[in-house]
Amino acid sequence: MVSANENAASGGAPEGCPEGANGRTQPRPSFREALQRLVLLGRQLADFSKYMLAAKADSYRATVRRIAVFAVAGIVGALALATTLVVAIVLLLVGAAQGVGSALHGQWWLGDVIIGGFLVLAFGVGLLVGVMLILGWWRRKTVAKYDNRQQRQRRQFGRDVGQVARQQTK
Repeated sequence: MVSANENAASGGAPEGCPEGANGRTQPRPSFREALQRLVLLGRQLADFSKYMLAAKADSYRATVRRIAVFAVAGIVGALALATTLVVAIVLLLVGAAQGVGSALHGQWWLGDVIIGGFLVLAFGVGLLVGVMLILGWWRRKTVAKYDNRQQRQRRQFGRDVGQVARQQTK
């Protein structure tokens, strides 16, 4: 039988000692050392996990911040565009009013009244037409909905609610 020392000298591992990557023997750690190593690896795993979770949380926070910055930039841009549009319309209307006032031999106030009155009238007509179009569209949708229901009733029951109501009044 070969002794542990002879086995180690010949390149083999002594009994109870695992072989290393290079074929040399590595002494088996004691239970206490193994437990300490396990605790250390557990703490390392916990710390690495916390690191990963913190990085993910920071990534989500950065995304939220980026979205907030773009939202604010969009709102500021929309306000700037709306302001520019309002200023352009005011300048156009003031110019039109001054042109009408000049055509009326310097009656500037009359140009303002005519242009202002025209705008109020155009706004009122536009509002009335818009309301009538929307109400007509809603009515057509409602009529079509009940027509479809009556068609379904005729297919399913052989008659619809309108036919039954007409029969009841006879």
